[in-house]
Amino acid sequence: GGDIYVLNHFEGASGFGLVERLFARYASRVGFRSNLPLTAATQAGAQVADVESFPPLGFFKLVHLRA
Repeated sequence: GGDIYVLNHFEGASGFGLVERLFARYASRVGFRSNLPLTAATQAGAQVADVESFPPLGFFKLVHLRA
């Protein structure tokens, strides 16, 4: 096993759902995916050990995964 850290914005994790949906149609034009759910980080079998919020307004999350 090992530890994996991911700093990203995850869909619905910060309460900006309406803004995320409005931005989603434009995000792909700049190479950004705004609709990535946190569950996508665990699909390979890793377990979420910890989640910390980061500015601005907790929009980004530092996710600690254990494989």
